[in-house]
Amino acid sequence: MQPNNHPAAPDSFENCRLEDLVTLHQAIAALGQAPDYTAVVEQRSALYDRMRDLYPTLISDEENSALNLLIGSMAETRKETLGI
Repeated sequence: MQPNNHPAAPDSFENCRLEDLVTLHQAIAALGQAPDYTAVVEQRSALYDRMRDLYPTLISDEENSALNLLIGSMAETRKETLGI
């Protein structure tokens, strides 16, 4: 079955992209609540892997750069709040 090209269709590119972006942002937020530094490293690595999966098909150059900065910043801030 071919995906529907209408943006409002449940299987449209736009809806698939939106679902992936929501999931990615939720995972970035969860990074800020990692229980220890090992979890920070593991979650950060998984997020960077996911970014590689999404780029360039579902996210643009600008989004890729911004999200990479956000992931790095969140990981560094969480590291600091863990006292490391």
